[in-house]
Parts: sequence; structure tokens; C-alpha cells
Amino acid sequence: MNSFKEGAVKAGQDISIYLTGSMFSDEEKADIYAHLPEGCYFQSHNSDLARGDANTVFISFRASHDRAYERLETTEKFFDLLVKQLEEPAPEEEKGVMDKLYSICEDWADKESAEQLYRAFLQIDEADKYRSTAIRDRNVEKPSVPPHRPDKTPTWEGDPELQLFVGIMRDELDRF
Repeated sequence: MNSFKEGAVKAGQDISIYLTGSMFSDEEKADIYAHLPEGCYFQSHNSDLARGDANTVFISFRASHDRAYERLETTEKFFDLLVKQLEEPAPEEEKGVMDKLYSICEDWADKESAEQLYRAFLQIDEADKYRSTAIRDRNVEKPSVPPHRPDKTPTWEGDPELQLFVGIMRDELDRF
């Protein structure tokens, strides 16, 4: 949330951020409430949220198949871009893929902001590759040892390796 707020300040904007999700325990909810930055809100059910304006960010921790809380304009823009891209043949070489991505950025963010959005997508992809490689490399020896089963004693932190795995799986599911 702080990263979103800092980015908005750099862009000369003020944003509101709503964190949603019903999967949190009561203790986790209390901790989230205690640490919310100014202009950030937490609600455990999306139905409680009013639709925000363009300066509203929604961060949802819901299952990837449980969507439909996006603004109508966002959904419409997504489907317009999807239909347009499906009407064109898929590029076969890397340069064509990158050109296609840039074209999507132009359609989505207009020509003045396309370069910035394009670079953001590339940076997200690089960060994802780095994270996956770092986790894999750090755990390269683990398949050769006996299985590790997380402790059954509940803790706030949980098993660190399991948390990393769950984070990666959530990211992967959110892509689809």
C-alpha cells in the first residue's frame, strides 16, 4: 500500500486504497487495521465497498476465479483490448511479441503514457523472473533431503518456504 501511495505522490495524485478479502483470521484483520496507512481501508467483504473514482485502487485477496468486483469501465477496457488482440494473428518471434505488447500499451494508456506502461510491464516480468530464480536457486538442495513438513503449531509467520510458495502460486493464478 505504501508503494502505491508513494507512486501516486510522484505522479502528483492522491489515491485511496481498499484492501479486501475474507480469508483473514480475526487476529490478522486486527493487525491489518492497526497498520493501515492514511487513505487506506480494509473490508472483509467486497460487497461493502462503494465503486471508487479513477484514483481508487482495489487490492483483493480473493480466489482467482472469484472476480467481477472491477469497475465497469475497467472490465469494458479489458474486453475491448482482448477482442482486438484475438482478432490479430499471434506473433511468432520475440520482437513481434514485444511490438504487440507496446501496441496494447498504446491502446490502453494512450500514446503519451505507452512507453511508461510498457517499461512497467517489462520490469514486473523481470522482477517475477528474478524472484522465481532466486527462490529456486536458494532451494536447489531441498529435493535431495527428506521431505519437510511445516510444523502444525499455528504462528503468525507460518512456514517461510510455504509462504513463498503460496505467494508464487497466487501470482500464477492471478495471471489467468
